[in-house]
Amino acid sequence: MSKKLLFIIGILSFCITAGVYWYYLSEPSTLPKKEELKNRINRVYSDTEVVSIQDTILLDSRHLYVPFISKNNDYGSSFWVWKKRKWEIEALNDVGQPILWKIDNKDPSSYRIVWNIHPEDQFKAAEFYLSRDRGYEITNGIEFYYPKVQLNKEFTLSEKSYRIKKLPRNWASIIQSTNNIHNPDRMSILDGDNAEHSLLIAWKPVFDKKNGDDIFSKRSISGGGFSNGGDYDIISLVEEHQLENQQ
Repeated sequence: MSKKLLFIIGILSFCITAGVYWYYLSEPSTLPKKEELKNRINRVYSDTEVVSIQDTILLDSRHLYVPFISKNNDYGSSFWVWKKRKWEIEALNDVGQPILWKIDNKDPSSYRIVWNIHPEDQFKAAEFYLSRDRGYEITNGIEFYYPKVQLNKEFTLSEKSYRIKKLPRNWASIIQSTNNIHNPDRMSILDGDNAEHSLLIAWKPVFDKKNGDDIFSKRSISGGGFSNGGDYDIISLVEEHQLENQQ
């Protein structure tokens, strides 16, 4: 093979590699303007007419959280991912109920709890629970016992309606260890199949004592939306009677 041909092949290989990197792996240099984000959401999801983008929160170089307010005065959440040289809406929820965003499904330390609570839901904090019922099973001749798990973490609501929080480190460790021991081939034990060993995340609002539960208008639950990829779990409300007394 001549030196000239080798040189041409080398140049072509370099160009192909550079092109693949540029198209698939290169990182964004800027974020979209709020007006562009608003217009994109309205084109993609016509059921929600966004009138205001509240913020743009970059989690890492390729994941963007964008809370918004709609024409109907709903507080919603949109989730964006950098793909093929542009920001794409991967999921949207037109009310701001808490959502577990599994950025890397196989790495619980990447999980984020996201919400955009409507101001009419006048509670001062949101309390989240990681739980699992006691259970026992035999798999491939190996006996597994699953002790009761009930951990809670309270996040105080700020002056902003929206917030994004990392999954507590000990929660991530429990989820990861459960995945590794019981189900190494599955993407996440939180996917669940109503099995006894499944870990669940739930939440409940925390009120000032003077207000009581009747102040909860529930503007921040039971909305609509879509997902065209990624891994997002709506975090369900938990009732007091479903919790085990830890005293």
